Formats: sequence, C-alpha cells, structure tokens
Amino acid sequence: MEGRDDQRQAYKHPGREVVSEYVYKSRLKLTPAQRKIEASKARFKIVKAGRRFGKTKYAVRWMILQAIKTPGEDHYYVAPTYRMAAEIAWREFMAQLDPDIIKRCNERALEIELITGARICLKGSENEDSLRGRRLGSLVVEEAAYHKPNVWAEILRPMLADLKAPALFISSPRRGWFTTLYQYAETRKDKDFEAWHFTIYDNPYIDAKEIDQIKATSSDMVFRKEYMAEEIEQEGAVYLEFTPARNIARPNQFPGASSFPTVVGADWGHDDDTGVVWIPITPYGFAYVAKEHVRNGWDVRRHAEMIQRLSMGMEIRRENYVLDTSAFRKEGTSQKSIADMFANEMGFYFQRSHKGSVDYGTDLVKRFLRGDGETPWLYVNPNCKETIRAFQEWEWGQHEPDVLAALRYGLTHAVIKKMTKLHEQLPRLKIDTSVLSQPKDLELIRRKSVRDSWDWDYENGAPLG
Repeated sequence: MEGRDDQRQAYKHPGREVVSEYVYKSRLKLTPAQRKIEASKARFKIVKAGRRFGKTKYAVRWMILQAIKTPGEDHYYVAPTYRMAAEIAWREFMAQLDPDIIKRCNERALEIELITGARICLKGSENEDSLRGRRLGSLVVEEAAYHKPNVWAEILRPMLADLKAPALFISSPRRGWFTTLYQYAETRKDKDFEAWHFTIYDNPYIDAKEIDQIKATSSDMVFRKEYMAEEIEQEGAVYLEFTPARNIARPNQFPGASSFPTVVGADWGHDDDTGVVWIPITPYGFAYVAKEHVRNGWDVRRHAEMIQRLSMGMEIRRENYVLDTSAFRKEGTSQKSIADMFANEMGFYFQRSHKGSVDYGTDLVKRFLRGDGETPWLYVNPNCKETIRAFQEWEWGQHEPDVLAALRYGLTHAVIKKMTKLHEQLPRLKIDTSVLSQPKDLELIRRKSVRDSWDWDYENGAPLG
C-alpha cells in the first residue's frame, strides 16, 4: 500500500492574515474502497470493515488531512484503550507524517503539534475523564463498536458542535451502539451520515490465494466476523432495542406515576448485587421504571427498609411484590429462605417470579422496548442510572445484571396478571404440558413458541410482530 498520493492543502497561520500552502506527501496509496470514503461529502462517516482492510492506515491519513485543513484546533484519535492508541495508532502517525510539518511530539502524552498550530491527541476511552476538553476540529473513533455507548453520545459528540466538526467511525463489527449508528447512516435519511461495509476482499493488495488459505484454516464464524465484517448473532449487546432517545422518559412525562398500579420486581444477590425496580403501569398500558435500588453486601433487614421507604406513596398491592425463585430456597440448618426472612421479620410477602426461561423474559422486555415500532411500551426514569447503564452495557455471555433480572420478573408478572392491556397484543402460549416427560422439554417448547409466534427477527435479535 505504499505509494504517492499528494494532497495540496491551504492553511492559515494562527494569529496571522497570511495563507500558506503545504503539500502533504501521503505515504498511503488509497485502495478503490478507501477512495469511496474519501469522495463522500458526509460529515459523519461510518465504516464497518474486516481485518486487513486498512482501517487504521486510512483513519490516520484522514485525520492528518483534517488537522492540516483546520489549524489551531485539537483533533482527537480515540481508541478503546490508551495502550491500543500508543501501540498501533502512534506508530502509524509517525510513519505517515512528514517531519517538516511536525513542530513537536510528546510520545508520553501521545500528542503531536503541527506547524499549523493543530494538535493531534491520541486517547483511550477507558479513562472517560481524559477525553473531556476543548472543542474539536475533527474526531476519529477507532474500533468504535468496542467503546462504551455513552462515550460518543455524552462526551465526544458535544465537542464537535462548536465547529460542526467531522468524525470518522471505523470498526470491525460487534452488536451494540455502533450497529444502531451504522443502520441509521445506512438509510441516508440524514445526509450528514453515510455508511460503508467492506471486507478483506476489498483490499486489492492481499493475494486471493492468501484469503482462500485464511478461509480454509479458520472457522466459519471467525472468518465471517473478522474478515467479512459480519455481525454474529448472540454476540455484543443484548438489548439493541434500548435507545435513550426513545426509552428514557422525558421530565414529567408520567406525572401521575405514583398513583398507577405498580409492580416491584426484585432479584436477590447471594454473592453479588441485589436489584429492585418499581414499575408503574400507566392507564394506556405502558410500563415505566420509576425507581431502582441496587446494593451489594446488605442483609435482608436493610434491603427491606429501603424497599419500604421507596414504596411509600405508591400504589402497590401486596401480591405485586415479586422475587426471584432462588430466594425461596431453604438454606442451611435454619431451613429458612430469603423470602421467609422478608416475610417473617419484615412483613414483606413476595410472590415467586414466573418460572419461564430467561429467553422468554428477555424477549418480553425486548418487545416492550420496541413497542409497536413507533411508540415504545417501556420507559425508564432518567434517574435510574443503573438500569440505563445495564441496558447499554449487558452483552451476550455475561452475567445478567441484577437490576435487569428484577425488571424481567416484574414485567412478566404484570403481563401474566393482565395489569397492562398491552398483554392482548402479546402471543398466548398454548402448550399441552401433559405430553411432556421432562421439564427441559417444556422449556424448549416454550422458547420455540415465543420466538415463532412473534416472528423472530434473528438479525436484530428481537421479535417483529
């Protein structure tokens, strides 16, 4: 990929009226695929690409050009970790930058100041506070899919507003916020956004026989994900349906929430967090996560006191306190369960959570998040930070956050008890349990029934109908 691709760029010296010209002698010869990105006029460029496409090389070149065109401004190159920025991107900047345009370098701080007054700063998003700063002249988000969801929306996006600065997102695939951003850009409804999908075959400098050998010696899943840039089901974020703009309630959106019939879902943490959520059901049938309680290391009494305090003033019937079934298991020589302790010592008589599978409850939450496609059926109070974070960060293969398990129990209870009239739009599962010999058979049929009756969308991991 070595070659000559000169770019003549005019820049204005900070504090002067003189406009000078600098010829950037690029050491990177662009591939036809990279030229498609280069030719786009979109402000936000979203690139989903596989291994060996040349993502980092192109992103470094793009930022150098932005820094030359926008003198006197900061330009952030943000990788998922500081170490990745140092070991990969820093070397590439040093390889592509001409020494005569560099004013000074600080390898320890990963900062490069150009003679134009522009400053290129390499960052890692694992330290979110290090990202906050002045306005930006441009932004590269390297391996965007592997950053936390809030990094772009809450920290980086506002820094582009002053100068209406451009951004390049370039990443291998992984289900999550990057998927949502890519799909939005792909529609082209917003002309500021454009998306591309490239694979290893889009790099003409890699021999076709080499690609065939890679394919022959790799598993199908690895080749599809790493080289063909395909998003694999059951990987990445579980709740792709959760969108802050849609599912986080606006201030005063539910002013009468304390008077609505409410379910309290609780997941007891034996060795980890105990999560509790309060879910008022609106007159229209919408579910609203109004309050949350997440704590580790507390005994039953302390949790009960907090649940009692947060329940004051809310419309909660005794039978609508729901606790996970594991908390009803008798323990040790006392032969008392956690549920017994809540009942006997504190007067909280929890109901057992529904015995259905995690898949069933997760599918139900997904359905409520999506609603009818236009209006969600599930909203979260912006003060419920743990619930919001769990929705955004929980990934397949990880332990389910206790607060989401509590929500799953509570929402399932509300549907089964017909507290929300939206239950009429959900499938009725008709299973003849008398013909089943093993409980696991029931579980398999239940799971299949849920997915089939909802016309399951395997690509996005959510029910359609």
